[in-house]
Amino acid sequence: MSAPYPPGEPARIAALRAFGILDTGDEQVYDDITALASHICDAPIALISFVDEERQWFKSRVGLAVTETPREHSFCAHALLLQPGEVLIVPDAIVDERFSRNPLVTDDPQMRFYAGAPLVTPGGDVLGTLCVIDRRPRELTPVQIAALRSLSRLVMAQLELRAALATARTENERRERSGEILRVEMAARRTAEALQQATERRTRLIVDNALDAVISIDQDSRITFWNSQAEMTFGWPADAAIGRRLGDLIIPPALREAHTEGMRRYLTTGEATVLNRRIEVVALNRDGRQFPIELSITPLREGNDLTFSAFLRDISARKRWEQLLATQYEVSQVLGAATKVAEAAPRVLGKTCEFLGWEVGALWLLDAAAALKCVHLWLAPGLNAPDFAVHTLSATFRSGEGLPGRVLEQGQPVWVPEVATDSNFPRASGASRAGLHSAIA
Repeated sequence: MSAPYPPGEPARIAALRAFGILDTGDEQVYDDITALASHICDAPIALISFVDEERQWFKSRVGLAVTETPREHSFCAHALLLQPGEVLIVPDAIVDERFSRNPLVTDDPQMRFYAGAPLVTPGGDVLGTLCVIDRRPRELTPVQIAALRSLSRLVMAQLELRAALATARTENERRERSGEILRVEMAARRTAEALQQATERRTRLIVDNALDAVISIDQDSRITFWNSQAEMTFGWPADAAIGRRLGDLIIPPALREAHTEGMRRYLTTGEATVLNRRIEVVALNRDGRQFPIELSITPLREGNDLTFSAFLRDISARKRWEQLLATQYEVSQVLGAATKVAEAAPRVLGKTCEFLGWEVGALWLLDAAAALKCVHLWLAPGLNAPDFAVHTLSATFRSGEGLPGRVLEQGQPVWVPEVATDSNFPRASGASRAGLHSAIA
């Protein structure tokens, strides 16, 4: 369903064309904004879209190849009817009667989710939107909606700066003919500098408060920008990170050669395998800990200068949750297939230890004499602990004896931070020879 034309459409079109933005080339500042919108909203597609008479034209785009589409197919055209401050959100286009038959939904790019923040002039005309798009139904969080609004205002600030500079150039040409060029140049420069500084402050505020770590590097892989989330994620303060090579700080040694070769190939041939898409890799913290991240890198060229903006997100918690779900599923499958507890116990014990990252697991049961005996022992593959294994399988513990006996006596979990120095851990010598230190039961 095509969006109806808003009131005052001729005036809105005139306002759009007065900015002189239609059909202009790529500009880094707008590409920075769409890249940031894509990552803050976790959306594969982000656009700066201007709605013209018969088309919507994209000044900047992430995740979409085309530069324009017919206005009759435009989601953004519906945003022209919004009240000030509103954001057009379509959680699932396939069930929304306005869009269910739209070719952008039924065919490529198979849009399902859309959120667009209007680009509003000081005079109240809506020129288009800054929008994010996904191929699955979803919602945005309140923080993401607020960020999208802020970024849309940043687009307008940049448009106004662009228009002010164009006006100043025109005025300069006129005044030059009348001998007043110096005064006009100074006034124009002050205006442009003030607008530029305001834009830079707003951009820095948004980027610095982004939920992702945002890092920029030059073509020598030296860090030029490092936001506060990068400080929290990797443990390096900005003043210690800026100027250093990326590989020295956050890339594990095993991956550094591949990073260097990938950079060399892109600079030489323009070919890349990791740019402009989300990938999952392993990163390195300041303390040497390696952890999984989701990464997206966007190259940005301005004149002869080439920079790369990277958006990185620690996905350790997500991976642990995925691992937990997989473990729960496997355990349920084991329990469902077993007819007796004894059949299921060994595999359940092993899966539990693998998920928790423990190298040893033991199942203790009370025998007829009210003593605890190990009925199953699990050892991580590659662990060399023959003495500890023999001692564990042959030992019996009564209430209060050893770690199992203490649990029986106290009726609650017991944690031993260092078994070698614990006075009530009879298997300490075998544990020490196997390199085992802590224990819980």
